[in-house]
Formats: sequence, structure tokens, C-alpha cells
Amino acid sequence: MVDDSLKLYIIFPDPQDYSIQYGVVRISNDDTNSIDVEEIITHERYLLGDYAYSNDVAVLKLATPIEFGDNVRPITLPGQGQAFQEWSDAVLAGWGLPYTGGSVMQDLQKVDILLYSDDACETAHNSMASRLYHVCAGVPEGGKGQCNGDSGGPLTVGGTQVGIVSLSIKPCTIQGYPAKPWERIVNGTDAQLGEFPYIVSLRRYNVPMCGGSIINDRCVLTAAHCVYNTNPQLLSIQYGVVKTNSLVNIINVVDIIIHGDYKNTMLDGLANDVAILKLAAPIKFSNVVVPVKLPQQGQQFKDWSTTVVAGWGVPYTGGPHMNHLQKVNLFLYPDDYCESILQPSTHREYHLCAGVPEGGKAECNGDSGGPLIVEGVQAGIVSWSDKPCGLVRKPDVHTRVANYVKWILKKCSK
Repeated sequence: MVDDSLKLYIIFPDPQDYSIQYGVVRISNDDTNSIDVEEIITHERYLLGDYAYSNDVAVLKLATPIEFGDNVRPITLPGQGQAFQEWSDAVLAGWGLPYTGGSVMQDLQKVDILLYSDDACETAHNSMASRLYHVCAGVPEGGKGQCNGDSGGPLTVGGTQVGIVSLSIKPCTIQGYPAKPWERIVNGTDAQLGEFPYIVSLRRYNVPMCGGSIINDRCVLTAAHCVYNTNPQLLSIQYGVVKTNSLVNIINVVDIIIHGDYKNTMLDGLANDVAILKLAAPIKFSNVVVPVKLPQQGQQFKDWSTTVVAGWGVPYTGGPHMNHLQKVNLFLYPDDYCESILQPSTHREYHLCAGVPEGGKAECNGDSGGPLIVEGVQAGIVSWSDKPCGLVRKPDVHTRVANYVKWILKKCSK
């Protein structure tokens, strides 16, 4: 709060859709201490779509005055250009989620964190943070910080507002990433046996390292980068399980067929990232083990279709592989958006993208090679993503299966 008619906050589109509530710790649906917003003034250099959220500041003009009292008063602002001591104790307050994917809190929450040095902030976030626009706060061990729904709220040091909650890498409070900006399927849930009857765990030295999907009883589809320059004698697959710590349903790989035009560089976006694994013995089909359904050659899928991806990958960048199969729902992004936001590494001939606009849900390391499913059909093979996993506005990239169906069926028929 700046005075009785101004409030510092974030960017909103239409003032008639918004109000503020003050002087409470428990949010409610009634009109207690609520005032309509009359006007929104965003910083003239704030650019919607700028993933770094530079100049992320706005002022809300209110329709009626705030009534000051013992529990309601304006915030203390710093002096223009004032610097604060590195690693100062800071306090963050808000009604946001207690964790990524959780529910908004009814009672106001607070947390003590530390103000990071500008050098540490810029190093952790690379191009996403600049000392001209940002300050970072958190704790080195992670586990404390802001989350969705806290945006716009105050970060204070010694009673002075030094920051406005802007953004963080999702899921929230990742170790090593102080808030301003994890890789299991990120924020996934446990899958049930038979829910993905076509998925396999690809193993190297019997250790899970990628995913795949069953084409027929002797043939598995995966990503080329999972098996590039690899001796097939080191590989096996495990099928018909949700937990990979058992030693059942394991078959050795005898041959690897990588697409002849596969490009093993990120400059080319891992173009044609598709491979076939031939098995030493047949897969035994059952009610929980069946081949995946492939699309028609060249089949198109509707933009923003709901998709599901499954795998045993890590739950955050640098984390351990999951023992229990995870799943997460994502949206299929338009080709134009995918190519523009991830240029020059993506092309609709080879790739399709999936994610959620707010970030925090995604595939991650170890999920590569697994299936992306749209309406029961495998539309994609998990290929790559910008790291850390689950970044805001950075969807995951998949091999476009529909452009390789003839190749897949030909290789699997031999």
C-alpha cells in the first residue's frame, strides 16, 4: 500500500474485473474491507511475454479510500536507488499455494528468507535475472519461498519493501534457485497398473534411464538420443510394471535402429529423434500389457488438446529417478508458438510441443523416449526441454510420431 488510494501490484487487464481486500488475515468471499479497482497503470516498459518479467510493476487506483487504523497502514518504500545488504533477513507474506499444484491458503502466510547477492541471483538465473530490475530471495537449502498466488505481494527487509513478488522456477522453492526464477515427471501423480499398458522402462546395465512404448511383441519405440552410440547388449526393457525396483518382465535388446536422418545436436533440435529397439524374446500381452496405438501418417492434432505423458524420470532437475510410474496432463501447443518460443531448435516437421502456460508441470530427465498421448493415440515421443524442467512459457519438445508412422511400421515388420 502506498497511500489511501494507491496500491503497488502486478499487471491486470481490465480494472472492472478486480478488487482488493485489506486489513484481514483470512480471505473471504464477502465484501469486508473490499474496494473496487478503478484504474490500472502498468510500467510503460513492461512487456507482456518477456520471460524475464523485466519492469514487472504496476499501480492500482482505487474507487474509494482505504480506512487506516492500528492494523492498516501504508508500506514504507526505500529511497530511490537504495541498496540493501546482501544476505539480509527478509520476510515474504501472501495467500499463495503452499506448494506447486496445491490450493490457495485461506489464512495469510509468512516466511523468513534471505536477500541474495546480485551476483548469486544473476548466476543462478542467467538471462532471467538482471540487477537493473530484480532482487532475489530464498534459502540456499530450498524449501522456503513464494509460490503461485503470492505474486504482487511485498518482500520486506527491516520493514521496508524491497521487492514485489514476480516469478520463480517451478515447482516452487527449488534448491539453488532463489525466487525470481525441479526435473519427475514434474508435479506428476502415481499411475495405476494397466493405465499405460504400452509403456516400457528402457534400462542400461539394468538401471532405468529412458522410456519407450510397445509397437509389437518384439519391437519398442523410443527416442534416438536415448540409444545413440550405444551397444544394444547393454540395454534391456521392462514392461507390465509401475514400479521399476522389481526384476520381472525384463527382456534384452538385440538391435537398435536409429532414424537415418537423426541429428544429435541441439542446434538442430534433435531432429528425427526416433529409434526402434528389437527384442531378444517376445513381450507377453495381457490385460495390462498391450501395444500402443499409433496415429495415421501425417495426422494432425487440435491445438490445446489435453495430453498425458508418463515416465519414471526425475521429479526435479538433479533429483533421483522415480520408482513408481508418474503421469501428468499437459496441453498440446500450436506449432507457431512452439517454433517462435523455442527457435531455432524446433520445426513442425519434426516436433510438437506440450506443457502448461504457468509452468510447473512437465516431463524431465529420464522421461525421454516415453509416449505423449492424445485421445489414446501416441502423438509424441519425449525428446527434450529447456532446463530446469517445467519452466514458465517453455513447453516440452516431442518427436512428431505422425510423420514417422510408415518408417516405424516398416522397421518393426522386418
